Amino acid sequence: MNLNTRACTLYSGSSGNSIFIGKEKSGILVDIGVSCKRLEENLRRQKISPYVIKGILITHEHSDHIAGISVFARKYKIPVYANELTIRKAKTLMKSSELIDFRRINIGEAFEVDKFTCKAIQVSHDAISPVAYKVDTGDSIISVVTDTGILSEYMIKELVGSDLIFLEANYDVDMLWNGPYTWPLKKRVSSHYGHLSNEQSAIAASELIKSGTRRIVLIHLSKNNNIPNLAYDYINSYLFDLGLVNGKDYSLTIAPRYEPSLWQMF
Repeated sequence: MNLNTRACTLYSGSSGNSIFIGKEKSGILVDIGVSCKRLEENLRRQKISPYVIKGILITHEHSDHIAGISVFARKYKIPVYANELTIRKAKTLMKSSELIDFRRINIGEAFEVDKFTCKAIQVSHDAISPVAYKVDTGDSIISVVTDTGILSEYMIKELVGSDLIFLEANYDVDMLWNGPYTWPLKKRVSSHYGHLSNEQSAIAASELIKSGTRRIVLIHLSKNNNIPNLAYDYINSYLFDLGLVNGKDYSLTIAPRYEPSLWQMF
């Protein structure tokens, strides 16, 4: 029986997000931004039983992160963890929210989900109280950083010690500004309350790798404003210029949009 930690994305992108972190008999999900049916399909593909999931963590209330939580949480009787402001907002957006077992957490304070020690870290996005998560599984520390317009010195400091980081790389600057989005939407995406560009992700990755992080999975790539190979090559090139070599100093992969990512095993 494998007791070691494993993690993967189940969906990634503006069409829906969900990440599994856990072990063979116990795990958590960070966000469910797709329907219960679609989530179940990719759980089956990864041979994850819904019944091993002990909690669902919400990063923020946007639909591509919470769309499937109500049905899935009620169907499998799984508690949902979020900060107070996010719970209040999510309840107004979810059907039958009164039947969901919400558990309030405090940003910056450790909380337990089964045998996992979790911590919410405040980020900067146009949601009511968005967070990243840092999860200590006992044999590894895994962080999820999605939907933030900046990665401040405080955020980086909080993420230090992570063995694996699921890190947003939402847009390429040139593709965004030369693309089809309206001017206000371009301003929103590129603002401090928007998303991380490939350049911002590269800078964050360099700081985290220097602090000891060895695995990075790029998540939440825009369908309109980024290309997987472009993000991958940009970040690898940036790191190489700093003397950091993929396969030696770190490993970098990109989460697929609709399919599960490769397992990250510990």
